[in-house]
Amino acid sequence: MLIDRLRIRLRKFVTAFEAPELQDYIDSAKNQYALAEGKDDEIILKLALCSCYLALATDTATYFKYTQGTESVDKSMTPKMFTELYQTLWDTIKDQFDGKPVLFQIKKVDPSESEEE
Repeated sequence: MLIDRLRIRLRKFVTAFEAPELQDYIDSAKNQYALAEGKDDEIILKLALCSCYLALATDTATYFKYTQGTESVDKSMTPKMFTELYQTLWDTIKDQFDGKPVLFQIKKVDPSESEEE
């Protein structure tokens, strides 16, 4: 199953994601680039991993650096690290999409399901 393989690739960062979110990244990769599970598994996983890295970069964007006396904590480079991981991975796969259509899906919102204030 692709979701299990994606969890393995995320290693210790897998705890940052719920299963439905990982499945959504996989489904988005398949749908957006018209990829087929079983045939394009490797590229689907790489695209889903790119989405995970971007999500981690966004989630850690508020990390900070501080020093108190002799102790210091520096988490400010964490978002940059995830952005670089994304960029490196994207650079290895983007050429595979030259000439392939990018498909976008527009989801129709059911007004009865919207939250009322």
